[in-house]
Amino acid sequence: MARLERLGLVARAAPRRYTAHPFVAEYFRSLLAGPPAAIHEVEREHLIARLDVHGPGPHADARLDTYEALLMHTLRAGRTGEAASIYFRSLGGFSHLGLQLGAMSRGARIVRAFAEGGDPGRMTSGLEPGRRARLVYDWGLYAGALGDLAQASRCYRIHGALVREAGNLEGLTTSLRALAYTERLAGALTEALQLCEAAAEVALRADAPGDAARALALRARVLHDLGRVEAAEAGFAEARALGDRPFARRSFWAAEHALGLGRVAAAQAEIEGNLAGLHELGWAGHRAHAETILGALALAGEEPDPDRASDHLARARTWTTATGEVEVVLRCHALEAQICLAERRFVDAERAIRSGLVLAETCGFGLFVVDFNGGADAGAGAGQRGARGGRAGAGRRAGAAELCVGAGRRAAPGGICRHGVQARGLLAQAATLRAALLHPQLAATQAALAER
Repeated sequence: MARLERLGLVARAAPRRYTAHPFVAEYFRSLLAGPPAAIHEVEREHLIARLDVHGPGPHADARLDTYEALLMHTLRAGRTGEAASIYFRSLGGFSHLGLQLGAMSRGARIVRAFAEGGDPGRMTSGLEPGRRARLVYDWGLYAGALGDLAQASRCYRIHGALVREAGNLEGLTTSLRALAYTERLAGALTEALQLCEAAAEVALRADAPGDAARALALRARVLHDLGRVEAAEAGFAEARALGDRPFARRSFWAAEHALGLGRVAAAQAEIEGNLAGLHELGWAGHRAHAETILGALALAGEEPDPDRASDHLARARTWTTATGEVEVVLRCHALEAQICLAERRFVDAERAIRSGLVLAETCGFGLFVVDFNGGADAGAGAGQRGARGGRAGAGRRAGAAELCVGAGRRAAPGGICRHGVQARGLLAQAATLRAALLHPQLAATQAALAER
């Protein structure tokens, strides 16, 4: 091995462990007297001796590496069912790997190994249909977190077909809701709305009021995106009428709706009521999402507090630094831009907006593309007036720009516009919308429009 290493044909991966050039590996494979599965079985037995596969989900990276190696050797030894059990029980599936640890790349790599050619439509037939469906669904969750919305949507559609064939209505409503969430991020608001309505209908047929409430809350958030704020208000009320106590994302949607209407105290209470529960569950990704909303709330009051907003941003970025979850990264860029505008750091605001726009366009997050395009227009105008606008004026204009983005979405038939629009047009639509709502910040929007 040392000689092969000197020749560059193998490389040391760890003490007494090497990786080999493909043709070297193939040569040694040709020398095997038995089937490759037998070699994986031997390695699997060594790993089992070091692990308790029925223990709680692992945390340390080294332990995760060992579990993943055990899973892969088990799978290649032909023990497909046991490999799936390691993923769902020992590694905890997405609820542990994704929600708590943020190990999105690892999770995606593992579930892909169960599919022929890495294709979610060719999941191994060595598992019963329910487990195949769960693996495909988790694959969608990992893909969405990593910014591959097209792959996430494909996984959810495949999952939906599998659970529909099995007659699993609760699985179907979950699939439709996840697909609606993904299409919303992509900017396909009309399709997202239709999927939410279908998810709610299936949930009611399945006598699953909790699932129905989740679908109705997401539907209300999409209605808000479309500018149909009165219908959104009714939608959130309908979800609550089912006895649901808003939690996690559906609570976030209600808070964002309230913030968009200037009800800062209500939005604050909505988010703060979730924090203890999120901490207890260990849902660090949801907690990061909450931090970005709290940061926006810190800038939305009568006396904007950029320092407090920056603290929330730093906590949210603890998660994104470890995981790279694209949606939260985009939310952090947006919050950073708002903070910079409030502090009249217009060059920094433009940098944050441009960084967010590039990422949103690259990953196809149409919901954020229009936000960053509108923010770029508003930020440029604020920079030109910054010398005479003052700190309070910059914060006021940033708040007006935030709502005008929502109006910009409404202006695009059937979904989100894909290109930037002039800030004045956005502000005019925002002023019209705020006047209809008797919004408390109407005067600020009108003042920004008059200066433009």
